[in-house]
Amino acid sequence: MKDEPLIVKRNIDIAAEASTVWDIIVSPAFWSKWMMVPPALEPDQTTIDIGSEVKWRNEHGETYLTGTVTTLDRESCLVLELDDVSWTRRAAPGEVTYSLKIMQDGNHTHVEFRLGDLSIDPEGREWHQSYVDSRELEKIKELAEANQAKK
Repeated sequence: MKDEPLIVKRNIDIAAEASTVWDIIVSPAFWSKWMMVPPALEPDQTTIDIGSEVKWRNEHGETYLTGTVTTLDRESCLVLELDDVSWTRRAAPGEVTYSLKIMQDGNHTHVEFRLGDLSIDPEGREWHQSYVDSRELEKIKELAEANQAKK
């Protein structure tokens, strides 16, 4: 019997241009300001591209989660395929993704967040609830609206 899917879907409207929101989402320099669990960045990691690997490390410096950029559509969509060392099997393509889609709508930008099926993770229920409760989108909104006001 397959576990119940543990998928997180959230969205928010931001009073800022899509380009401003996009820059915050894809710029590693901003990640520590909005991500619930920021990845460990390499000293030279200032941008991401298709195929870029983003790594999350434990307190001993060991990588426990890797995200590979599979979609990077300018001012539209970022998708990372996730792979965690604790999973009992490797995720199928598209099964466990961390994605943000943005759409300009007049003076606002609509952001949709989706975290793929965490039922593959032994701690999936806890992670699912953490991301349901997370303030990532609200932090992106705060950063984008503050940056938009400076323009």
